[in-house]
Amino acid sequence: MAKRTHLPRGAPGDGTEKSPEDPPFAGAGAPPPQVTAASLPEARIPDWLVRFIAEIAAGTPPACLLDPFAGAGGLLAPLDARLGPERAVGICESEAQAGRARRLFPESAAVWKVGGTVPPGTADLVATCLPADAAGAPFPASEAVRLLAVSAAALTAEGMVIALVPCDPDMPGTGPALLAGCSAAGLAIDAVLGIGGGVLLVARKRLQGPILVGEIIPDQGHMDILRTNIRLSREGKDPRLGVREAPDAFSSVAETLLLAAVTRHAADAGCRPVALSSVAAEIGTAGEDGESGNAVYFVPGRPVATAPPAGGAAGAVRVSLDPDRASAAYVVRHFATRAGRTELALARVRAKAFGWEAAVAGMPVCLPPREIQNRVLAVRSTLSHLASRIEALEGDLWDHPFGWESIAKEAGVFLQGETIDAWIESLPFPLASILWAYRAEPDPVRRTDHLFHFFEALAEFHAIIMASALFPLCAGRTGRLLDEDPYFRDAYRFATFRAWIVLARRLAQVTRGLLGSRERRNEVLRLYHGADPRFLAMLTSRRLFAVLDTVADERNAWKAHGGIVSSKDAENRLCDLEASLADIRRMIGTHYADAALLVPGAAVYHDGVFAVAAEELAGSHMVFRSVQVESTVPMDTGRLYLLFAGRQTPLELLPFVRLAAGEHAGMRAFYFYNRLEKDDVRWVCYHPGGDADLVSPDPGVRESLEALGLLDGEAP
Repeated sequence: MAKRTHLPRGAPGDGTEKSPEDPPFAGAGAPPPQVTAASLPEARIPDWLVRFIAEIAAGTPPACLLDPFAGAGGLLAPLDARLGPERAVGICESEAQAGRARRLFPESAAVWKVGGTVPPGTADLVATCLPADAAGAPFPASEAVRLLAVSAAALTAEGMVIALVPCDPDMPGTGPALLAGCSAAGLAIDAVLGIGGGVLLVARKRLQGPILVGEIIPDQGHMDILRTNIRLSREGKDPRLGVREAPDAFSSVAETLLLAAVTRHAADAGCRPVALSSVAAEIGTAGEDGESGNAVYFVPGRPVATAPPAGGAAGAVRVSLDPDRASAAYVVRHFATRAGRTELALARVRAKAFGWEAAVAGMPVCLPPREIQNRVLAVRSTLSHLASRIEALEGDLWDHPFGWESIAKEAGVFLQGETIDAWIESLPFPLASILWAYRAEPDPVRRTDHLFHFFEALAEFHAIIMASALFPLCAGRTGRLLDEDPYFRDAYRFATFRAWIVLARRLAQVTRGLLGSRERRNEVLRLYHGADPRFLAMLTSRRLFAVLDTVADERNAWKAHGGIVSSKDAENRLCDLEASLADIRRMIGTHYADAALLVPGAAVYHDGVFAVAAEELAGSHMVFRSVQVESTVPMDTGRLYLLFAGRQTPLELLPFVRLAAGEHAGMRAFYFYNRLEKDDVRWVCYHPGGDADLVSPDPGVRESLEALGLLDGEAP
């Protein structure tokens, strides 16, 4: 005879209880370890579970209670004490086992027999723990199914079987296995309840009808409701409290409960669940490289992302979404919601039988139409800004408690209706001016272009700040900042969006490494001329680079298609970029409020300090505020500087940005380095009012590129 397995985990104090707040079948995944009677002869069924079984069977006190696999009596003796049947019989494997049961339960009136059977049709209640062939087996053992038929033979016509069945309650296919076993035994299943290491099966001799599927947890209120729902064959408000399932649709406890939860989430959201494959253009294994475009990545054990896993990841699945049906920005955020987490839990359960890619493709998702997704992302953008401003105000309040009054006034104005415009005005002019053009432009195609310009300018501006600070460390160290990819080896002679991202990411890695070193942390703070560590955390944020990568992938994917863009496609693309803008805005927040971008003018030197008249390049308009700053170092009027609040040592920026008058427009505009053209430098302007590009000599640009080793083969 196979070894008995005592199934239940989750007894109070064993550390495995599930919180009532957990999502339905939150434990769906790896089957828990099992405790066998062989390894723990004195093991008993937890009292809370015995009480639950007794309450299910308490409708009519049984005349005869039978446990055909009684082991050491851990289930039969406490049930006998609770139910008080006229007769209780336990069938043991050996005399030694029967003797152990008698010693453990000396006051029990149960009869402990070795082997043999009970005459057919004499037991009102069969309550037992069926044996398992092996610990952790996913399906009910063939021996368990055979012995279930033996148990059923002893039942009266109105009798009931309550059996703990060892199996994996998550595994798809356990339902049909249970149904087949019960059908062969002449039983119909009333209920199947998931429990750690197996299921609790309630069955009778009757025609098979709907099955009540639920989950048992050691909570008396939960068990009381579940017991009532089993008796009345009704569904619970929470799927764990009972879901009526058609027998031919019953695959596993976890699938039934999670599918019911998905359906209820969809109803709450006003959506209809659809298979993820129905909103996808293509689904396949994610490679290490490649452009993501409007795509999301599913990696087992990781959050859903819009960027491919760094260095690849085993089992990663790439889902390219149909742009008319779904936005990657919306889908990623959706999977952080309770509905999305439930859908992913269902995919993990199905992956055990069908593989991860098939489970992801068939996963039901609760997505509204694309137009609604766009509107949700727009509102999220506003909320993101509100959240970052509230967070900044609260930080200021605690940092400057005596400034409470001014902070209260700012909060009052803010709460009356502050918008993205206020955040734009807090940015340095080279970034704010591009966003002003985006806000002023009604045409979605041109608005998309302005946003692409903003993201590229942001990548370059951040790379320039970090390169300027780390220049003393990086100058002359050939090739250290170059990417291994040959495409990027000479990319800075003709700089591209992707090249700036690569450079900024490498400089960020250097910065984070220095900040993480106890010996060199102060050194890097000196190199950044006293920048606030929170500013540096924003500047070097991995999440920020992930967003920029996504935008670069989208631009490459969209430009590769070419042709005329329909108004609907233009709106969808704009919505995707605005979602990325919301992410960037949340990360940048108000960190630039304490970093002034300056154009120095005349200075007066006194007592070791320069009093410098300067223009602060902040906000979106060309009329700059005149300020006077103090500096302990002379400032070149032909250069731009970043001065952090409370500091007197401005950071001189490398000559890759400049404020200059255009040849045609005649007015000053802000220009970014674009490429080398023989002995000249080509600059581009992203905001209205300046020349689109400007070509002029500037030997300092080539010298800086060479010193940083960014011109392949030309570094000293």
